[in-house]
This record gives sequence, structure tokens and C-alpha cells, in this order.
Amino acid sequence: MRRLPLILLVACGSSTPTPTPPPPPPPDEPAKPVDVTPAPVAAVKPETMMADTPRTTVAGNTFIAPKEWSVWVKGPATILQAPEGDSRIALIDVKATDADAAVELAWAAYKPDKPWKLEVATAGTDKDGWSQIKQYGYTTSPAENRGVGAVAMFAHDTWTVVIIDIAQATAGKRGSQVGLIFDRLLPKGGQKESFAGKKPHPLDKDRIAKLTSFVEESMKTLGIPGVSIGLVENGKVVFSGGFGVRALGKAAKPDGDTRYMIASTTKPLTTLMLAKLVDAKKLGWDTPA
Repeated sequence: MRRLPLILLVACGSSTPTPTPPPPPPPDEPAKPVDVTPAPVAAVKPETMMADTPRTTVAGNTFIAPKEWSVWVKGPATILQAPEGDSRIALIDVKATDADAAVELAWAAYKPDKPWKLEVATAGTDKDGWSQIKQYGYTTSPAENRGVGAVAMFAHDTWTVVIIDIAQATAGKRGSQVGLIFDRLLPKGGQKESFAGKKPHPLDKDRIAKLTSFVEESMKTLGIPGVSIGLVENGKVVFSGGFGVRALGKAAKPDGDTRYMIASTTKPLTTLMLAKLVDAKKLGWDTPA
């Protein structure tokens, strides 16, 4: 129990009409220190979720706690632990001047003696009511087989920091549940953005120009030599063109009909798109592409 000093001021006087006031204390008497140590936070027993369950952080931000994960609160931190017991995600609400300060406070609440050093920090884009998003990555040793990171987000004058402290094996097994936590983490009173029922803007010249400008800027940022894109609206091709060069060191430029090698994740994606076109009777499996 917290012990607070009790100072009693007692004024004593005589029964005469003009009582004599007590002498003042010596001016050099040191003030007694006041104990401002906060009361210890009672331990909270972890609660295991029997199903995907809506929950809130200490500040009232909403999220989904996945089935079979354990949840408990420690000061400003709401901690989720995977069923394997070797991985945690902490949602920590703090007041701070900026993202860096918020992350420092969050680590102090979750794991003050963290052994990992900061490797990289990058700014993110506003999303789902969160602003001033910043992501942090930490260096772990190969023997740990562990991923450690943090994300700072701002809403309603409060920073919410997500600390990811997860074993790689568990991340591979629980990836969809980790995604559920992040995807449904919203500021208090917020709702996830949806375009259902909204009418899209037409792809006019101004919007196409903005899109192509974005493509060209992204090519420079990512170091991509050449790109071709096509835009289809209401069954009609409204733009087809290329940007950059076909090959480094050569002047030939790509266009809307330039062929590219299909590899990596683009292979299944392109196959899916072709299958959709076959189903729609737009082309056949034997049509050259």
C-alpha cells in the first residue's frame, strides 16, 4: 500500500481576546521529502480467448484478440501472447512529444532491459484514423530466430505503440492472427475505411496524369528502369503506355504492348487475372499473351 506523509497543522491559542501567534519555524529548516512513489499495480491474471474477441487498449483503442491468445494489462500496456508462449505483441498507450519519445516510453513499460539495438526507422503514411506513423526495426542475433519491431501511431492526443516480439517459427504459424491484430487496431471511436457503396471517380485526363506521375516518381525512388501500365474503365481501355527504358544502357522505350518476364509473386497474380478473363469469355487458354 502506498504510504503518504500526513502533516497536521494545529493552532493553539489562549482564551484571551488577543491570542499570541506561535513563532515561525527556523528559515533554514529543510523541507521534509514527500513520497510520490506510485502505488504498485496489482498483477492481472492472463485471460485466454476462446474465440476472436473485440477488446480495447488502456486508452480505449479497439482491436481483435485472436482465438487461443492470452491477454493481460500491465500499466499502460495491453499484452497479447501467442499460444506457444514464446511470442508477444504489446499495445502501449502513452503521452509523448513525438514518435521516438513514445517508443522509448513503450519499451520502458514492456521490457526496460531490451537487448536489441535500433537498426532502422522509417516514416509511414496515415491510415484508418492514425497519423504520424513511424516504424522501427531492431537487430536480433541469428541464434534468436526472432523478429523484433515497433510501430508508433498517433490519435486523440495519445500515442499508441505496437511492439512486436515474436519467434520466427511462431510468426510463420500465426501470421494471419498477427495480421488480424494489426488490421483491426483502430483509434477509440474509429471505424475502418470502406468503399462499399461509393461511386468511383471517372478516370479523366487529370486523374490519369496524377496516376502516371506517381508511377514515374515511384520508378525513380525504387530504381525500376521500365514500366508499362494499362487502365480499363467500364470495359474500355482509357490508357495504355510505358515509362522509362526497355533495358539499362539502351534508349528504346517500352509501350503498352511491351512484353515482360513473369516471375516471383507476379506469376500467380497474372495467372489469376488471365483465369478471370477466360471465365469472362474475353480470351481463351490458347490465346497468345
